[in-house]
Amino acid sequence: MSPTRVLIAAGILLLGNTTRASERAAGERTVGEALLEGVVVEVDPEVPDAELTKTWVEERARDVVASLDPPLADGDLVRVVVTGMPYEYRISLSLSQGKVSLSADEQPEPIACSCGSDEMLDRVAQAIIAGAETIAEVAERRRKNQALAEAEAQIAREKAYRQRRDAALAQQDTSYEPTAVGYVGIAFLGVGSMVTLSGVAVVAQGDEHKAGLAIVGAGLATMTGALTMLVVDVVRCRRDRSRCHGAAWTPVAGCWASRSQGGWR
Repeated sequence: MSPTRVLIAAGILLLGNTTRASERAAGERTVGEALLEGVVVEVDPEVPDAELTKTWVEERARDVVASLDPPLADGDLVRVVVTGMPYEYRISLSLSQGKVSLSADEQPEPIACSCGSDEMLDRVAQAIIAGAETIAEVAERRRKNQALAEAEAQIAREKAYRQRRDAALAQQDTSYEPTAVGYVGIAFLGVGSMVTLSGVAVVAQGDEHKAGLAIVGAGLATMTGALTMLVVDVVRCRRDRSRCHGAAWTPVAGCWASRSQGGWR
């Protein structure tokens, strides 16, 4: 083989080894970052052996993050700041949930640690676990508040609809009475409202919020069906006013009769 070919082959081999080494190093960095995802460690440069201390704290944080159950969600963050010196350490935490910083009264108090490095690392681990639990509690409270707000907004919309409906009916012929379909819709609307309010009360208690949300959903579904029946009844009456003039709601053997038409509805 000519010297030129030997040099080319050596260059290709060296380039391949360099590329694989770079990819391996990048992979190792990716693993390290993933293990520490959700936790940021800062150590005051004034701390003796600050870089070494930061390495120790990050290693302990990796172990803690890997053992969290449930793990931190996307956007959650625990920021750990270590200041002071041996036997005068101070550990501060700053918590965020869903990329939103927790309020001042939800943030943990700083920890004063008159301890050596080993105990300081234990206190950091305990603080991260407690911080993750606080973030989970805040997330659950925010989800519950959002569910309550959505339920209250739906009730407000239903109330506004009923007010508009009543105002529209007040402008129509006073001899109008709903047909059987309309009366059934009104009855189910009342039932749905009571079920929804009961579900909201259960959610507000906090112990059975999942069951409460299910009750709210059932109530809202009932109200939606009832409103559909009322809309159908109103549309039919507008198309044929004779259907609704003087209609009476009379239960006979489980069916609805109409005096105005002398037959079954």
